[in-house]
Order: sequence, then C-alpha cells, then structure tokens
Amino acid sequence: LSSSEGYSPTQAMIQSNLGRTVNQKYNTQSKIAAGMGEKMLKLHELYMETYLNKDYTLDNHRLMWLRAMNQNYDTINMDMSVRLWPPHIQKQIGKFLLEMILYDLKVDANIFRSRAQERIVPAFCSIVRPDVSFFTATEIKMHPVVTKLFNVDNTESFTFDPSTVPMIIPPVPG
Repeated sequence: LSSSEGYSPTQAMIQSNLGRTVNQKYNTQSKIAAGMGEKMLKLHELYMETYLNKDYTLDNHRLMWLRAMNQNYDTINMDMSVRLWPPHIQKQIGKFLLEMILYDLKVDANIFRSRAQERIVPAFCSIVRPDVSFFTATEIKMHPVVTKLFNVDNTESFTFDPSTVPMIIPPVPG
C-alpha cells in the first residue's frame, strides 16, 4: 500500500492475499496443535546425527531422511496434508478482514500538530481508477498521516512467498 499516486494493489488482490494468509496461518496452527513441530525437530536431530557420524558413509540425502523417519516410529505419520480452502472462501475471508481495516481503523489527522484539535479520520480509503481494459480497479490508499507515521515512502521492501520464488536447490524434505 502506498499514499502516492503510483501503483497500489487492487482491492481484489488484497482480499485474496489476506484470505490466503489466514489459510496458511490456519494450517500452521493445525500442525503445531498436532505436535508436528516437536516431531519434525526430533526427525531433524536423527537426520543430523546420521549426517555428522564419521563412521557412516554418506549416500542419497532423501534415503537418509527416510531412514531417520523409519528409525523413529513417532514421526512416520507426519504426512499431514495442507487444507487449502477454495479461492472464493479465501477471498470472502479477505473481504471481511479488509472491510474491518477500511471501516474500523481510524487515525488522528492532526497528530503532528501540537495545538490542533483531534480529528479522527479513516486510516485507509479505497479509490476507483479506470483500467486500460475498460474496467475499473479499486485500489486501497493510506491516509498521508499513516504514511508519515510509518515512514512508508522512504522504505523499499519486496516480500515474496517462498513457494513462488525459483530455487537453485530443491526444498528440504518435510
């Protein structure tokens, strides 16, 4: 999000991202509740024990991982599948959360003026811009005070979902 007139993600993109993030958090909490963290830690310890053993001749890392799983019967049933919610459910959850952000998050517009009276305004607003394809895109913009509070325009950061970034090596088994 930005307060500038540059690119801002559309409302639909933000809704989808919020819903997807909630789904990912749900899956993470489900795995934690099932004790997967402790099991995974135990499995990694077994794997590293074998890997660092000087008497053991190293072979395929995948086979070493499977052997570690077979050595510890508590970790055999670790294939807890991810529960992906349908995209329309994710988007509805994101829509609900975004509406809370748009309508319930307020900021004092006069926060940087020492003697001014408090003036509460929405922290975010939605604007409609015409698109090249004759459709309109609703974008979310921050109030300038929010931008100034968090010094947003002076930082340039890029965040990527690790599962969508190309990798040089395959991910660690798990």
